[in-house]
Amino acid sequence: MSDESSVLSKSSAIAIVGAGRLGESLAGALTAAGYRIAALSSRDRQRRECLREHFPDAAVVESPGEAAAPADVVVIATPDAVIAEVCSAIAWRPGQAAVHCSGALGLSVLKQAAAAGALVGVFHPLQTFPRPDVAMDLTGITIALEAADPMLANWLRNTAQELGARPLEIDAAKRAVYHASATMVSGMLAGLVGLAAEMWDELDVPADEAVRRLFPLIESTLESVRTLGPGEAITGPLARGDEETVAIHLEVLQRRSPEAARAYAGLGLACLPLIARNAALSEAKLTRITHLLESALEARSPTAADTLAADVDRSVEALAAGAASVGATSDRGADAARSATANPRKITTHHVQAMKDRGDPITMITAYDAPFARLADESGVDMILVGDSLGQVVLGHESTVHVTMDDIVRSTAAVMNGSARALVVADLPFLSYQIDDATTMRNAGRLIQEGGAHAVKLEGGRTVAPIVRRLSEAGIAVMGHIGLTPQSVHKLGGWRVQGRSETAAKELLDGALALEAAGAFAIVLELIPAELGAEITERLDIPTIGIGAGAYCSGQVQVLHDVLGLLPDFHPKHARPYAELAPVIRSLLRQYVQDVRDGTFPTDAESFFASPVEDAAVDQG
Repeated sequence: MSDESSVLSKSSAIAIVGAGRLGESLAGALTAAGYRIAALSSRDRQRRECLREHFPDAAVVESPGEAAAPADVVVIATPDAVIAEVCSAIAWRPGQAAVHCSGALGLSVLKQAAAAGALVGVFHPLQTFPRPDVAMDLTGITIALEAADPMLANWLRNTAQELGARPLEIDAAKRAVYHASATMVSGMLAGLVGLAAEMWDELDVPADEAVRRLFPLIESTLESVRTLGPGEAITGPLARGDEETVAIHLEVLQRRSPEAARAYAGLGLACLPLIARNAALSEAKLTRITHLLESALEARSPTAADTLAADVDRSVEALAAGAASVGATSDRGADAARSATANPRKITTHHVQAMKDRGDPITMITAYDAPFARLADESGVDMILVGDSLGQVVLGHESTVHVTMDDIVRSTAAVMNGSARALVVADLPFLSYQIDDATTMRNAGRLIQEGGAHAVKLEGGRTVAPIVRRLSEAGIAVMGHIGLTPQSVHKLGGWRVQGRSETAAKELLDGALALEAAGAFAIVLELIPAELGAEITERLDIPTIGIGAGAYCSGQVQVLHDVLGLLPDFHPKHARPYAELAPVIRSLLRQYVQDVRDGTFPTDAESFFASPVEDAAVDQG
């Protein structure tokens, strides 16, 4: 600890807690500017080894509390979701400074430190940190600051200036506006580039090659924005008032992807005020283009999820009121869903990776037959998992270990009959890949050839990485699965959260890295702490799909029966039932039983007769 712990200065001892991409880059910049990094912490052993190499004069430790102990200023550079938890794990002392690097969160997340008498602040570099860079130059960037204590506020301001940055003090009420603006020109800009690049697949140009071809245009546009300003940098059909070309663009995009058409329309509407100030367009042209874009933006049919939710609400209300029949809306729901997905685009592993790269959440749901697969497909879900959970939710077994290859192959084929758009992944069941290579290859091949699956999933970390590698080399797309692995539930001692100890967490992280290196295109993380899910997701380039692994995974998967409330006696914590259909279905079936028993079903309208004329009258009635 510095001898001047009561007065913050350039010689104050600094600790970086959570020295990942942002933390290591910031530590490097501070060191280059003459600041003293006393300690760094990271849960990852390999990362700690790199930190010791880059910062030989600093203590590199695993525990945030151990890193913070000797420091005058503790910089928490962890993901937003765990800042409060990390803060509460540190034994703060009066006069010590606690500073986090979130752009979205204010001082309240550091309330545990403030309660102990520590000074609290925010130091958010307005920059992307795609990978650790100890030599990163922060000259000219904006750093958003917030601190109630004048001494800390002055130290944060001086530090930003010493780094060559431009400090900007933002109070809590305006922080959301600042962060939304930053997100629009950073993550969303990257997403826009990804969306544009994906369109080149119709030109038979891969997305990565498309990005390289688009990049000179992107660079020249950004240079025009810098030198001329946003308004004058806008070119193309909008700036010219070429409404015919805009209409053609919207028609093509709507046919390819309604989401892309709405993005084009929304961005176009955002550009129009700037164009109106900088381009000599007539009022009539601006009005016509505005109407064209607004019409495209509002063109949205109800999705299957919208219709199903409304139908369930009406069903429950009708049952509560003692209504006799509530099933007539199902056909309308299916029609609306088919209308919403009239032009589906087939999802591939490439698309799934692109979603991870853009930061778009990935959706996945289980299905085991054609009707539910069709509903899932029409809802817009990205991936369908033909899971060995089939054994529990469909076949009634206590666990998944009873499921056979024939069960999964038959169910996968049924799902493929109902799905036209989603990427279908089929589970390799218990003992289908643990015996030998020949058996593994034969069983994976059955799921692809007989079942029609696009990819297979298997459970395990480092121990199954060689299997993943061999399947990948054979041209089979493989999804990994770590954490709670249901096929090993007896070995794990039951259905319990995995990875809570440091040793277990490290083993899961190492397993995820091994699966990625072996060629897995994605990994399911099941029943692990949210912090660990965030860390694994950050460390991997491939997507993570969480189920009980927190909100910071690349996507989420749920069991269909849990989401629809079809199992009234089973409500896992990680699942959100969007309806409770079990009592609805039970009541409808009771009504059917009652109608048969009291003779009200079938009626003449539901019967056939010997006379064709009478039969036709019934059909028309």
